[in-house]
Amino acid sequence: MQTFIDTLRRTGGLEALAQRTGLSAIATRRCVEVLLPLVSGGIKRLAERDSGVSARSDVAVPDALCQLLEEHGGAELAAAVLSDTDHAAGDVLTSAIFGDADAISAVCVASAEKSEVSVETSRTMLPLLLMLIGGYISAISSGQPDDRQHVHALLELDVPDNALDSVLPRQSGI
Repeated sequence: MQTFIDTLRRTGGLEALAQRTGLSAIATRRCVEVLLPLVSGGIKRLAERDSGVSARSDVAVPDALCQLLEEHGGAELAAAVLSDTDHAAGDVLTSAIFGDADAISAVCVASAEKSEVSVETSRTMLPLLLMLIGGYISAISSGQPDDRQHVHALLELDVPDNALDSVLPRQSGI
């Protein structure tokens, strides 16, 4: 089964992240591998807030996320990272998925510790990665209903554990 890392590699997303952050290809992949479960966890929580229940396999991609992505560029979000244009939408997505500055900092610190990159590099990569993921989600979700299930599988939204819980305990309101 294809993973989101495979998608990023195939589409040039990993290379774009390496260029934007100045990391080697190996360090970029390592950082993305640490961030992806946290992003998936944030999307699960967004689905829970959107639907009022725990994320389920039938909540393929939260409607609130799809709407947010469309408001901030849709499929063009990924193209913006690949072409090095405005990345402000990444900050909006980061806040929408993870919450306030303290929560975002906690995610970046945890990512930096596990991937052995600097916190600043993790902080730079997170919104860019969210733009890539958001662009891909928008492109795929605009197709058939089954396409949302494909995104669900790529982001491993059906994994029962939420990696974000170890970084941001649920009582933080996220």
